[in-house]
Amino acid sequence: MPSPSETPALAVVVMGYRNAPTIVASLRSVVTQVAPEPFEVIVVTSGGDDSAALVRAAFPDIPVHESGTRLLPGAARNAGIARTTAPIVSFLAADCDARPGWVSARLRAHRAGYRAVAAAIAHAGPRRPAPLANHYLLYAPRLAGRGRGPVRWPDPAVHGLSFERSLLAELGSFDEQVRIGEDTAAAKRLDELGVEIWFEPDVQVAHRGPTTFVELVVEEYGRGWRVAQVFPPPAHAHASPRQIVREERRLVTRAVKKAFRLTWAHAPHERLTLLICTPWMIAAAAARRLGRFRGARSR
Repeated sequence: MPSPSETPALAVVVMGYRNAPTIVASLRSVVTQVAPEPFEVIVVTSGGDDSAALVRAAFPDIPVHESGTRLLPGAARNAGIARTTAPIVSFLAADCDARPGWVSARLRAHRAGYRAVAAAIAHAGPRRPAPLANHYLLYAPRLAGRGRGPVRWPDPAVHGLSFERSLLAELGSFDEQVRIGEDTAAAKRLDELGVEIWFEPDVQVAHRGPTTFVELVVEEYGRGWRVAQVFPPPAHAHASPRQIVREERRLVTRAVKKAFRLTWAHAPHERLTLLICTPWMIAAAAARRLGRFRGARSR
């Protein structure tokens, strides 16, 4: 962390919505980072829980921007950008931890000339089938075993971005009206501008996911429902029941096969665990498809 007389090289915006159980640990994972250059940190929290009070008690020197009403992710990002000054801006969700080297590896990649740097996802535990199935299904394209290099939208590895502030000025503000996808829209815009995104596996975020089978199914169902509120309904939404079942089964199989293939390639030391977790992955993918289908029908 910088002293008041130091000019920060990087800003970290920790974003939380009712993340009281995890936000202090998330922030601690940032402020304890060892980096070759100073960096600044701000917390943006909303929802009216105890998050802000817990942060102020644990880290009284960290500035907190608190909103009693919910800030969607884009609004939280914009608030953090407006309240920091460093020439590079990064973001961390308050249900995640920054692994050691998160700051220094970002700075190293930006100093190499990359204006946008993407992060890998690590598993925060526990090492049981349900949380591991969630990890493989969601983050197979972003595992730390994937080699570093340029990535382009729509590759899922374009997420977890830090940006040069001048690049953010070119992109404009994040969309403040959507619950999901504001970062995906930014990555798509970078592709349209011809800006290269660099995937850096040494920048690792540990994501806390569901820990039980029931939590896994509920979370994936909700994820599918939220996606349905943003994207158009599937083409088969009004087909016959038999056709719907056949197409949904195909989509579940495709999702699991893709996650299996990428995890097998990027995490060879996890292959036995991957095999064990496959039934949980199938259940999670089916729950997500069901949530998306029913969410689309509800519209």
